[in-house]
Amino acid sequence: MPVVADSSVATESPQRTLVLCLGGIGDTVLSFAALRDLRAARPNDHLTALAMWPQSAELLEDLGIFDEVLCHNFQRAPLWKSLAAALRLRSRRFDASVLAFPANRFEYNALSRLLGAKRRWGHSYLRGGDLGNLRMLLTDKIDQVEGRHTIDENRALIAAFTGQTRAGPAEIRLGPLAPHYHDEAGRMLSHLQSPLLGIHAGSSSYKGLATKRWPVERFGELCREAHRALGLQPVVFGMPEEWKLKIHIQSKCPEVFFAHGDTIRHTAALIARCAAFVSNDSALAHVASALDVPVIMICGPTDWNEVRPYTADGIALSSATPCSPCFRVGRQPMRCTHAVRQACLKSVSVARVLAAVEQRVRWPMRSRSREFARQRDVSLAVIA
Repeated sequence: MPVVADSSVATESPQRTLVLCLGGIGDTVLSFAALRDLRAARPNDHLTALAMWPQSAELLEDLGIFDEVLCHNFQRAPLWKSLAAALRLRSRRFDASVLAFPANRFEYNALSRLLGAKRRWGHSYLRGGDLGNLRMLLTDKIDQVEGRHTIDENRALIAAFTGQTRAGPAEIRLGPLAPHYHDEAGRMLSHLQSPLLGIHAGSSSYKGLATKRWPVERFGELCREAHRALGLQPVVFGMPEEWKLKIHIQSKCPEVFFAHGDTIRHTAALIARCAAFVSNDSALAHVASALDVPVIMICGPTDWNEVRPYTADGIALSSATPCSPCFRVGRQPMRCTHAVRQACLKSVSVARVLAAVEQRVRWPMRSRSREFARQRDVSLAVIA
């Protein structure tokens, strides 16, 4: 059963709270609703966010709810630098720390303890033992619920921490982007006349996560058919290391346009101009959903219940393969043990995805970017 916050945590006295957003960009985006809940419940607290990745830190800044946003990559930095960073944070004497879901690794719980907050909140996960994952280093935990969406897991954690359950729908959107990002996106895409179909054929490759990618050939066929049958302009996104995926798609559909933003904010401004977005379970899919772009997410090894698009016009297309989903967040890398490799993903046909696109694409394309461009950048400066 979830642990209910006691009076020492639910007090109105301002306190210093550290929020650990140690997952990737997508996981960070899926914590936004809970982070807004936290600020609403604790308007007078000093809130510090600690991100592992610079792109996550940028998006956390844009929320405008933190007093400071810090960034340190504990995975890639030398051990001595990470220890020095942890000790500097420890000297701040935080009253509480909150470990955003998912964080099912002993390193995260050990870091939470090393940072020295008096109360340390996190999850007790369905997979992996408490001893092996050092969950005893947390002072307060709530239970993960089978099939509960990541957004709802984070909101449940914040509700337990604050002692307040926030009424109303989850506010999942990105924070406002500065107008110049939208201006640059407009210039890059101005020559494309048809409604734009965003495509992301990649994903993180860390810990075998490339296994969750729909076959790149299918993405190429989808782009060709979306352009031919629906009159959509495919716009392919991806990291520089996903260049081979983009070229393969182009070989199937020469009409595709490659879009690349120099930062996650530039990329978000480009995605905001899409009439729909088709992707694997990836960070950019979650960014698109948080921009109110209809997302068609193709899921195989991951549990679609936990990661599906949260908006009403988004959808996760999953497989009927008995072994799917097979992957749970933890230390073990993703790997396929089916006799037919990636059978769960290969069972999702191009025709099925194309039909989902046709049902959800907005005709004509709404220029959401104009609406966002009117907003002003309310980001807080990163404090190193």
